Amino acid sequence: FCQMIGRGSAGRWRLPWTTTDATLTIPASSRSRPDTEPRRRAPKGAPASALLKALPLFKALEEPALARLAAATERRVLPRGARVFSRGDLPTGLYLLVYGQVRLLGRGRGGAVRLTGVVQPGQSFGEPGMVLEHPAPVDAEAATDALVLHLPKEAVFAELDRNPRFARRLIAGLSARLEALVLQQESHEAG
Repeated sequence: FCQMIGRGSAGRWRLPWTTTDATLTIPASSRSRPDTEPRRRAPKGAPASALLKALPLFKALEEPALARLAAATERRVLPRGARVFSRGDLPTGLYLLVYGQVRLLGRGRGGAVRLTGVVQPGQSFGEPGMVLEHPAPVDAEAATDALVLHLPKEAVFAELDRNPRFARRLIAGLSARLEALVLQQESHEAG
């Protein structure tokens, strides 16, 4: 449900305004608690184009494409506990986490809420529902105060139609997540 979108030192994923690396696999000991390490916030007045350009998914875009997407971008400053979207909501676009953490909460047997993932800064989420046009399978809520960028699906689809490089990057990110899930499942089954 979340995509790594910036590679830093030692092969870990990083954004320029974070002081810690963000990785796809979150240690079990830290999955249910908010991130306690200090983070620098993205500059408060940073334009959407600057925030997007810092993310590798958008780095290869030429200025006109970046400007089109930035013009459609909505900033959502969320307090801890605020919902980004709820299970069953129809997708409205792609989400990018600039700072903070977002929990992805699914339903287990008997309807019990279970943590299915933690989105870290520099990761995107919501793409599967957006592309497949299926209702959200999970709730997404801010685990800490957070800044989320929302790119409406109309703007994303229009750019995908115009820009094959952007389409390949989005497909590559989704493929990497699928591969990670398969490897995680195999590891879990091996025991």
